[in-house]
Amino acid sequence: MSESFGFEDYVGRKPWMLSHGYRQRVAIAEALVGDPDLLILDEPTTGLDPSSMIRIRDELLKMNKDRGMTILVSSHNLHLLERTADYYIFLARGTVVASGTLGELSEKFGREGSVVVETEGLSPEVEARLNGEFGAVVRSKDGIVTVTSGPGMLTKVLGFLVSNGVIVKNAETQKDALEGIYVNAVGESNAENDTAVTGASETKRQV
Repeated sequence: MSESFGFEDYVGRKPWMLSHGYRQRVAIAEALVGDPDLLILDEPTTGLDPSSMIRIRDELLKMNKDRGMTILVSSHNLHLLERTADYYIFLARGTVVASGTLGELSEKFGREGSVVVETEGLSPEVEARLNGEFGAVVRSKDGIVTVTSGPGMLTKVLGFLVSNGVIVKNAETQKDALEGIYVNAVGESNAENDTAVTGASETKRQV
């Protein structure tokens, strides 16, 4: 267990002698000693550096897959939850305001997403017409064009750019991330106050 969570060099030391990050690792390992079917964690990555976060994330995913363990995580780290959980519960001021898979929440609360195109040779004149026709936002420094997505929007924007002699280096449609979905679900005012997200990685529907 100590090797899995990266504190094998500190075995035998008193917990109070360890940094906050290492105490977090020890606490998670301690919770796993009994090989529980359900593991509940509250802000498990607080105080951890990026490499430690990745290590713990990967270990939790491995336990979920190999042991069939249901893991319930309460956290404000939405990037961690988006990469680990398969079911989400949004809380605002102690009340559940939404729950579901990422796909279900995206369909209900997600914005339309964006068409993002990296260009070369975009003149001010074409940029102005692009804005007038599609409401595009252009980052002039590197020629990044962003347009609110919609049916066939990527094809329309690419056609417009090519027909106006603009070189297209890359193009993609970006979906709304968990953070945007969360803000839409709980509202801007609540998102700045007492809110949290609970994510679960499940192989057994126990909760």
